[in-house]
Amino acid sequence: MDQAKFAFERPEGLIDFSYRATHETTLASKALIKEFYGRLPRRSYWIGASTGGYQGLMEAQRFPADYDGILAGAPANNWTSQMAGMLNEILAVSRDSDSRLSDSALQILHRAVLSTCDTLDGVADGVLEDPRKCVFDVATLNCDATARPDECLTPSQLVAARRVYEGLKDSHTGARIFPGLSAGSEPLWGVWANKSNIQEIPISHFRWIVFADSTWDWRTFDFSDSKSYETVRQAEARLAPIMNATDPDLREFRRRGGKLIQWHGWADHVIAAENSINYYNSVLSFFNRTSKSRDQTRRDVQSFYRLFMVPGLSHRPPNASPASIAFDMQTALEDWVERGHPPERVVATYPTNGVGTHRTHPLCPYPAIAVYTGKGDVGDAASYSCGKRDTGQ
Repeated sequence: MDQAKFAFERPEGLIDFSYRATHETTLASKALIKEFYGRLPRRSYWIGASTGGYQGLMEAQRFPADYDGILAGAPANNWTSQMAGMLNEILAVSRDSDSRLSDSALQILHRAVLSTCDTLDGVADGVLEDPRKCVFDVATLNCDATARPDECLTPSQLVAARRVYEGLKDSHTGARIFPGLSAGSEPLWGVWANKSNIQEIPISHFRWIVFADSTWDWRTFDFSDSKSYETVRQAEARLAPIMNATDPDLREFRRRGGKLIQWHGWADHVIAAENSINYYNSVLSFFNRTSKSRDQTRRDVQSFYRLFMVPGLSHRPPNASPASIAFDMQTALEDWVERGHPPERVVATYPTNGVGTHRTHPLCPYPAIAVYTGKGDVGDAASYSCGKRDTGQ
């Protein structure tokens, strides 16, 4: 668990990781291109996901002249809070054997979620269009209340599942530090519960960067402990200005004509999907300061920045294999930058149970979602429109 040891008592290393290395590499690559071709590139693009998405947002915020188009997928941009949220998930399901969520327990959770919420969007397709609309009470799976032991969870498992869904809250103020994982993401929660393969990144972050103590043991940590809470609070104040790509001020990126597409899978099991919505909404709030109306703000922001939420997609990248969800945001970004065509919808291909079969589904610029028109094949993107149902943002 030494991924973060590079930054142990090396503040310059932390800066390199957070933003300087990406920027310096960008400048060096442009210089090499100019040396070889005799001119700078006409257009420059950043394409990345997870940490790569984080780096893309950091570029737009800190170095808006570096790239004309940025594609930031499932970004780990709220780094310090995310590390705390991820550690909270590890503690929820891996600290003791009673709380551990086995693969069978995760499948029980997932089946119950789909049974309750799959048809809320008007189509039974095995994915949730917007999991925030899913009202699911894990208590209904309590083994004490059912005669089906193969379809229930123990009280300790229910507490663990609820903690993962709710995310991490400040035990002193009640404020949410990082959102929980969305309903529908359950099958891959094993990344937190697999005893032989505990997710190491947040543990390493806390060991080497937050506590700077090689002997720190995550099993003894408790967010509600006053001493631990104060250490984490101080680390947040020290690290967030360096490590987090959460600055909503994208005015210079917009002024230069930059275009930003961000996407995030609703079933992301590593970085909570609502993290992307939180950043998008923070940009809306920032630009709303100088706008006469919320609708005008949304139009202004979507003139250079669009977010696409992808139903059913985990933290795995799109197009990862023939059996995965596939979509092409890169072409959409290039079309926007080079021809001025903003992406109104991007068609994704979803695998089905049949061998070699698939269905298509539109991805819409947030806060719009795909709405079945009531006519045509539910497995055909042409049967959907991008509606404006949202949550008030």
